[in-house]
This record gives sequence, C-alpha cells and structure tokens, in this order.
Amino acid sequence: MPRDHLLRRIDQAVDFSFIYDKVRHLYSEDNGRPSIDPVVLFKMTLIGYLYGIPSERRLEQEVRLNLAYRWFLGLEIDDPVPDHSTFSQNRRRRFHDAGLFQSRVRVDLAAAYSVHADDAAASRVRGL
Repeated sequence: MPRDHLLRRIDQAVDFSFIYDKVRHLYSEDNGRPSIDPVVLFKMTLIGYLYGIPSERRLEQEVRLNLAYRWFLGLEIDDPVPDHSTFSQNRRRRFHDAGLFQSRVRVDLAAAYSVHADDAAASRVRGL
C-alpha cells in the first residue's frame, strides 16, 4: 500500500475504536452467532461513499477484488467479505440512528485528505 494512498491516510488519521462504544448497545454478547466487526461495516460504508460505489452488492464485489480496500478493512486475501445482504441489513437496522459520523471524524477525514485536494473522494469528504 503506497504511503500516500487515501485509505492509508485515513487509517492513520482516524481512530475508529470509538465505533465500539457507539454501537455496544446494539449487540448481544451472550447469545446468537458471532457478529461482523462493526468497524468493518462502518469502514465499508465509508469506502462506498468515498469511492462512489452505488450499492451494497457492488461494494461487496469491489472489496473482494481491491487489495487497498481489504487492507483498510483489515481483511486478509482469503478472508470472507461481509455479504451484501448482511451489510445492508446492519446499515438499515442497527446503524441508521447510531450517529457514527461525528464532527471529530469529519475533521480527521478532512485532514487525511488535505494532500489529495483534487481527488474525487476528497470532495466527498468535504460534503460530510
């Protein structure tokens, strides 16, 4: 992954661990099957938004193929990618009102993209 890649800069600028506290009440720790890491789901949403990926199905395909996306999500080459239906259900049911895009994240993202001012994804960050 190149040092100046957009996703690397975001990864260095934003501490995504706050997501666990924001969504803890949405998960049960003592029943059900293991859940998909909420940070992975959030980062997938961010990738879709920043790179203009129009659907969850397409996002799943892109993450499967793009090594930069996999690196950003912490997925190894042979790790499964969250299924588009699981991803969209979590987005609609769990995260809709969780308020994950806070002003702190916006500032961190803007700082990460400051050297990529001409990039299409950078203009999307300014729109957050």
